Amino acid sequence: MAQVSVPPTPTTTTDTTTLMSLPTAVSLGDVAALAKHRQAGTDFNAALSSSGWTAAHYAALHGQVGALKFLREAGANLDAKDIYGDTPAFLAARDERVNSLQVLAEASANLSATDSLGLTPAYSAASGGQSKALKALAEAGANLQTTELDGSSPAHAAAFSGHLEALRVLIKAGVNLTVKDDAGYTPADNAASNNKQEALKLLLEAGGRLAHFTTTTTTTTTATTDALSSLRKAALFGGVAALARERQAGSDLDAKVGSDGDTAAHYAALFGKADVLKFLHEAGANLNATNNKGQTPAYLAAMEGHTEALEFLAEAHADLASPDKYGYTPASSAALGGRAEALEVLAKAGVDLNAAGQQGRTPAHRVTEREHFGDYGTTRHSHDDALRVLIKAGVDLNIKDKQGNTPADEAAERGNLQALKLILEAGGKRSKL
Repeated sequence: MAQVSVPPTPTTTTDTTTLMSLPTAVSLGDVAALAKHRQAGTDFNAALSSSGWTAAHYAALHGQVGALKFLREAGANLDAKDIYGDTPAFLAARDERVNSLQVLAEASANLSATDSLGLTPAYSAASGGQSKALKALAEAGANLQTTELDGSSPAHAAAFSGHLEALRVLIKAGVNLTVKDDAGYTPADNAASNNKQEALKLLLEAGGRLAHFTTTTTTTTTATTDALSSLRKAALFGGVAALARERQAGSDLDAKVGSDGDTAAHYAALFGKADVLKFLHEAGANLNATNNKGQTPAYLAAMEGHTEALEFLAEAHADLASPDKYGYTPASSAALGGRAEALEVLAKAGVDLNAAGQQGRTPAHRVTEREHFGDYGTTRHSHDDALRVLIKAGVDLNIKDKQGNTPADEAAERGNLQALKLILEAGGKRSKL
């Protein structure tokens, strides 16, 4: 990892020796600095951030195998969990740090641990399409099959997002492709539900089966009559023509047809169907409807980075700033997912990019949270780009959240040195040194 010029946070010990901060030392892989910490009696299992990260979390995320090996020899807990229940293996899997996973495997760390949602490192890697991480987990004998969240497996996650290479790793590893989640869906059903035809074809050829859908010879999927309502089917899989037929039949286009209270407009935004959104708008549908989570279509379009859909919503004067039930806005969702282009659309539309949500966290705070949300399938680079958009838009980089942290504090705590560098260069300051 390239070293950047970032003022280290000093840690003063009883013998007045000033040390490089522990998060910085492990993030940079500075074994000499770690040795000084050990000599000074530093607790390597202490929580170093508001997220509960230990030194091992930082080392695993940044692929610093030398630091990980040092921590192992020093007796550090390589299975420590943060406040989300994530172990160092989770962070390594999400960021595809294969070298970290290999060291953790050699140290007999638990590569199948579940987080607070019941997810495993393999599920996290599969949902983000991190095929190399999945392969490393498979070679280490990690659990690639089940999770505790709604019975969904890594294959379900990879199938829904259409991550072909991840699916190939899982298939080669011999996972069960016909297993059903708690709703009765197989991985193939997940691929079909999200119109991931290549993933569906791959799964069917490998022995997967459809439980809720049928397929023609061209792998065009249709819902069985008892699986989905006609309107939900049209919203999920159809286009303008299908919804036009529903309208003609007298269907309420604002009906909540999804299990989360989603409407046809939500599905159109979620899958980036700008033409469907236009049809719904012209038909008088509510483009500001909220689902059970308080999310609007604009929220979902921003979350998934569907700029064309978001641009249409802006043209239709839809609400681009309405927060969800946790107080987070579409801009916050886009920042969390590293959706730089979506943030550009929102900025151009005049949306407040400083709006704070739960715990007083702004989009500039949330863009540093990326390591906890691997299922977006984005990269560290994309989050840096999203941060650049926020900086260019002139957001306040010195707003403190309810814990007193600025975006710079968050970046430093998480060991995100590139983000910290960008924030400091743009005038952001740390409040906690």
